[in-house]
Order: sequence, then C-alpha cells, then structure tokens
Amino acid sequence: KEELSHLEEALNHLELPDRELLTLAKLQNIRYNELAVIMDSTPGAVKAKVFRAIQKLKTIYFKDI
Repeated sequence: KEELSHLEEALNHLELPDRELLTLAKLQNIRYNELAVIMDSTPGAVKAKVFRAIQKLKTIYFKDI
C-alpha cells in the first residue's frame, strides 16, 4: 500500500500530458495505434512518448526513496 501511495505521488509530479498518456497507455490499456489516432500522431511517436514519460516517472519515483 505504501508503494502504491508513493507511485501515485510520483505520477502527480509528472506534467499533465505525460500523466494522461501513461494513464491511457498503461492503466486503461489503450493501444499505441488507438492513441496515435487520438493524439493525431503515429504509433511510433506515441511509443517514444510513453517511454520518455516512464523514464521521467522512474526518476521521480526513485529520487524520493
């Protein structure tokens, strides 16, 4: 439960676009193809954005530990 709380706090420190993207891609399980349509982008660009957002989240999460 403590880890989940820490993760939620880290998510809240992300910029809104990164937080929304991670929520859609990882929590809502929306595929990159679908996200690309929503974002008017390409699946490859969406995949790269998700990867970068995860890296930012990891940095924030492990910074506080």
